[in-house]
Amino acid sequence: MTPLDSMNPAQREAITLSPDVSNIKDILIVAGAGSGKTRVVVNRIAYLMSEHRVHPGHIVGLTFTRKAAKEMSARLTRMVNAGRHVKLCTFHTLAADLIRGASSEHIEIIDDTDQKRMIKNILKEKDLLSTFKPKDFIEWLSSQRNQCIDPEVALESDSEDITLLRDIAKDYRTTKRNLGRHGVSDFDDLLEKAYFMLRDNEGIRKRIQARWRYLFVDEYQDTNTLQFRFLELLRGPRTQRCMVGDEDQLIYAWRGADIGYIMRSYFASLKSEETHCVMLNTNYRCSGSILSLANAIIAENEQRTGKELDAHKPKGAPVQVCEFYSPSEEGDFVAEWIEDHAGRNIDYGEMAILVRQNRLARDVERAMIKSGTPYVMHNGVAMFDSLEVKLLMNLLLLAHMPSESFYLQGVLSSIKVGVGVGDAGFLKYAKEKPPEQDWLSFAQSHKTLSKKSNFIDLLHFVDQAGEHLASGALEIAAQFLVREMDLMRFFKEEERENRSETVNVCLQVMNDYEHEASLRNVKPNIIDFQEQRLLNDALVDKMERGAVNIMTVHKSKGLEFKAGVILGMEDGVFPSGNPDEFFAQDFEEDRRLAYVAITRFMENLLVTRSRNRVGFNTMGGFSSLLDHHLAKLEEKGYVALE
Repeated sequence: MTPLDSMNPAQREAITLSPDVSNIKDILIVAGAGSGKTRVVVNRIAYLMSEHRVHPGHIVGLTFTRKAAKEMSARLTRMVNAGRHVKLCTFHTLAADLIRGASSEHIEIIDDTDQKRMIKNILKEKDLLSTFKPKDFIEWLSSQRNQCIDPEVALESDSEDITLLRDIAKDYRTTKRNLGRHGVSDFDDLLEKAYFMLRDNEGIRKRIQARWRYLFVDEYQDTNTLQFRFLELLRGPRTQRCMVGDEDQLIYAWRGADIGYIMRSYFASLKSEETHCVMLNTNYRCSGSILSLANAIIAENEQRTGKELDAHKPKGAPVQVCEFYSPSEEGDFVAEWIEDHAGRNIDYGEMAILVRQNRLARDVERAMIKSGTPYVMHNGVAMFDSLEVKLLMNLLLLAHMPSESFYLQGVLSSIKVGVGVGDAGFLKYAKEKPPEQDWLSFAQSHKTLSKKSNFIDLLHFVDQAGEHLASGALEIAAQFLVREMDLMRFFKEEERENRSETVNVCLQVMNDYEHEASLRNVKPNIIDFQEQRLLNDALVDKMERGAVNIMTVHKSKGLEFKAGVILGMEDGVFPSGNPDEFFAQDFEEDRRLAYVAITRFMENLLVTRSRNRVGFNTMGGFSSLLDHHLAKLEEKGYVALE
């Protein structure tokens, strides 16, 4: 029995389509939720190599997360030994590789924390902190760049605020260029630089286009303008492109994703034989009842291909829809529901509670603590965002660049050593210090700073850590700072045990990195480590066995659970505003978000709403997403109203 024998007809068609670009230029696989998308893509790549002798070096696959890329790579390698040579990576990883491979440009990436601190400094210098928050500026800047709009170029339609934002953007670019020895880049810079390099250098562009004959793009519905144009430049006249996605699962329009790209490819397939579309519409994940609710909601959207998913599984238990007087009552019921299903041999870790916003989960948390139900909150606080690891990273970066005031500023914002980052004196010292002189030499010779013993001791520790870094011993340098400097003394005693555990995990990540660096023949260093950990996705909470997962709907995308709850599906919460005031496009995204949430669950689903929820836009328990479907679904036994 071959792998193709276990596929349904649509899956087999997608896998075995002609690899000849003169017959098919573009392949669009519209893969509904739970339809075996990854399985099809991996088998398509294996089919090209085994049946058509395509060299693995001629194939590249782009994903939005490293987790997805690693999963594909692992599956492919199990099927075809040469699969490990296929390049499967994220957009940003490919961009960094292209820049490094085609030019001598040095890349040093800053993370979100450093970016926010840099922008906060600029706003402070311009006396604009009360006008703009760093987060708001970053969102505006990213939106401009993802739409391929130069944020520094003025337009006649600019308001006074936009003019100020453009001014901040200029200062931000200058600050990045002047930081460190070679300047630094943020995440958007990577893709932008790679795009401009391909656009403006014909020689490099043709060389890259000739390298890859088969281009795969996962989650195609999530592409923004910059990513789309980057993809257009990657493909050559002899490149076949396979785009895999689902317009019904586009939930990142607020981040620049444009549904128009996948829809235009779909309409092109109706008019031209050069674009071939395959619909994967058999859902292998959800029960018939759960899928019927998802289908009913998403069918109202206009911007879609019109597909309806068919359930491979039987009808199963009806979806429970329950309305409560208050969030407190709602939380108590949810905790009881979870315990009831745990008693039916469903592991806690196989259940989830999905919310539109984390604050919705407060009453559920209270009830679960009361009932002793184990749970984990996936609230987006990653290891590298913790105070202790941010401090360690700033110390290591300062050890690598001992003359750099920016990283010293990051250290002094976390700990007290006699010199405060908020002191006017620190800014004065930073301006007095010659640009290339290291801080230890400067402080030792400075009349005032030389008397601040704690500050001088800190710089001595950093200097010694720098010696370890110079020899390529990143983990040893980090261990030296943690132990000899006694990093934990800067935190409250009751916090030290948990923070120490987080630091130990970080040290293990560094150990893993050093092993991986040796395989790449790279001398371990903090800059390369920073790049690798940023390009390999920010570390997020892992699923914990034996604990109910509480998370936002956005964070649940790509996951699946046996049973669970969608909390607060009511106007003002989910959807988040008053539907009467929505633009149609806004409400379509809410339906897509509901569709994604519902299709995470395999067997049992509870949907809740409350009539008296404080702190949201409206109250009353009515759901514009649900209510006009419920009577028909209840009549057919797909839904049970309680």
